[in-house]
Formats: sequence, structure tokens, C-alpha cells
Amino acid sequence: MVEVIGIRFKESSKTYYYNPSGETVRRGDIVMVESNDILKPCIVTKPNFFIDELDVVGSLKSIIRVATEDDLQTIKENNDLSARAYELCRQEIQKHGLKMYLSNATYSFDRKTIYFYYTAPERVDFRELVKDLARIFHTRVELRQIGNRDECQMFGGVGVCGRQFCCNTFLREFRQLQIKSAKKQRIAMTASKLTGPCERLRCCLKFEDETYDELIKETPPIDSLVKTAEGIATVIDNNLISGNIKIHHTEIEGSTPMWVNKDEVERYRKPTTKKNDNKQTGGNQ
Repeated sequence: MVEVIGIRFKESSKTYYYNPSGETVRRGDIVMVESNDILKPCIVTKPNFFIDELDVVGSLKSIIRVATEDDLQTIKENNDLSARAYELCRQEIQKHGLKMYLSNATYSFDRKTIYFYYTAPERVDFRELVKDLARIFHTRVELRQIGNRDECQMFGGVGVCGRQFCCNTFLREFRQLQIKSAKKQRIAMTASKLTGPCERLRCCLKFEDETYDELIKETPPIDSLVKTAEGIATVIDNNLISGNIKIHHTEIEGSTPMWVNKDEVERYRKPTTKKNDNKQTGGNQ
């Protein structure tokens, strides 16, 4: 067994496992790690726990240290500088007349680089902007284009369900989504029902996809036949969640549609009539 902790970088919602280097941490603590030769502060999402050595993928990196008072002060100062950089960059974007929306600005822990994240509907030529920003901040400047989903993942928010965005809390990666997931769940085909704040299909549509596949297999489909105590009936509606189906005994005069549970009926398939080939035989009588 190996002792690990789960940490998350500021710009990502993924949880990475690190060796705690003998430290005991709590959820929400800040630890310092080295990533791409750069010292970065990370938040602890899972305190010390043990996993099997076979579950460790690749080499297990170790944290450098639990954030000290000086580290926390530096983080606070960097956040203040990042907020100022954000406003100055917005002004420069307007000055250059660029069609881009600035999402965030953040300094690296050592302040050697400042990152500006932006969204744009098309490619943007920001070479002159970068020159002006480098002249203003006297440090290396990187502009990184992100998508709408990346923006929601980075900053978070509250969805229509009243919970924090899935992409900002526990989703490790964006899954491929298709409109057929919404159709099988019988969600209204309107933008307000299908899309999230990122203006893309909601990630949660994928969560129940497999469940609906199983329910569809178990529930008699509309227009199919079922066998009841009264006889053969046609399914005219169904509710996948409750397992109830609406049937109509069309062959019984005066019958009206009724709701029953799928467990109260048997699926029925009309017997097929085999076509006999009428072979003509010829020959001398």
C-alpha cells in the first residue's frame, strides 16, 4: 500500500495523486508542487489515504512542502496583481479593437510569467497586443485561447440544478455528447433544457445514459403488443422511470386505455405465418 493525497491545480478540475512527503494534510490545505519545472500551489481535495501500488500509474511525484506563511502571502499578492493585470489587459484589448473576451489573468508563483486566458469566435492576431503587454508588465506574457466549456471548468458556477458545475468539481474529462442522449431521456428539444452556461450540451446528459439504455430494454416500446389477463393489448405510451405503460385492449369492445406496471404484463409477439411454396411438379401421368 502507498500513502497518497489528492490535489488539484487552480486551472484544472482533475485530481492528481501525489506522495505527501510525510506530511499530514487536510482537505482545503495548500501544498506546493513542482510541475514542468515550475513551483505551483495546489489545493488538497483528498487528505492522506492509502492505495494499492498496482493502482499507481507511472511514477508517483511528491509534494515539495505544505504552503508556509510566506507562500500564502505570495499567493495573496499574486492574486491581487492578477486582478490588476486583468483590468489592464481588458483596456489594451479594447484599445487594439480585438474581437476576444478576456476570461482570466494569473501570475505564475515566481511571477516570471503571466497567463491571460481568453475566448474568441475566430482566430485573433494578438502579436501587437502581446508586445504592449510585455512592455507594461516587464515579464513573459502568454495568451491562451480556451473554449466555453474550459471557461466554465476553470471558474465554476451554479447550474439550474442548484449544484456547482460538474466540470468544476468532479469531472476529470469532457465526454462526447450527442443529441440522442436527450431524445432517449425525452427532454424537451429547447436550448434552455439541453445546454448549460457554456452553450454546449449539458454534461449531466451522459450520467444517466446507460441507465436509460437498460430501462428502454426492459420497458415494452410504444406500438408493441403485450399479454394481460384480459387478452392482448397495444402499448400506446410508457414511462421509463416509473416502469408504467399505457395499454389499450383494442380487440375488446368498449375498453378504454389504462396504466399498468410493466411487470404485470408479458411481451407478446404475433405468431408468424410461414409461406409454403406451392411447387408444381411436372411429368407424365
